[in-house]
Amino acid sequence: MLAALASALLVACAFDLHQRRIPNVLSLMLAAAGLAWQLLASSGAGLFHPAHLGAPGLLAGFAGAALALTLGFIGWQLRFFGAGDAKLLAAIGAVLGWRAVPSLLLCVLICGGALGLIWIALRRARVPMLEGVLGGLDRLPYALAIAGGTLLFGVLSWRGTSWPLGA
Repeated sequence: MLAALASALLVACAFDLHQRRIPNVLSLMLAAAGLAWQLLASSGAGLFHPAHLGAPGLLAGFAGAALALTLGFIGWQLRFFGAGDAKLLAAIGAVLGWRAVPSLLLCVLICGGALGLIWIALRRARVPMLEGVLGGLDRLPYALAIAGGTLLFGVLSWRGTSWPLGA
């Protein structure tokens, strides 16, 4: 499941960098893979738990997708990110389960803040080559923050760190 999650995040980042969108089919496939993993994998505390590695369960996957989609919808309404980003967060919620979603979102927001500062610096530098490579600097490709936040959450969870919210 880890390979599917990493692959989906890499593809989402590539699409978001070049087209400023995340395909719905990508989020749908990740959510389906996550829910299948929840159904078929051995029971455990989550994808990144060092001692009890395994799926939290199908109900936890559905609840994770619903919670992440709800919070993502709020973020979309507040214009923190796009609708594709909200759907990608929901798919990750299906993979990780509802207990992980608050900590995951906090990690994503931290990475989003860092990415925003970098993006502002790139826009002020006005390097034509970067604008061509990145598809313009008008909108922040938030899939990068989602991927970074998921990585940060995974590393912290794997190390047994209960920060930031004890998931």
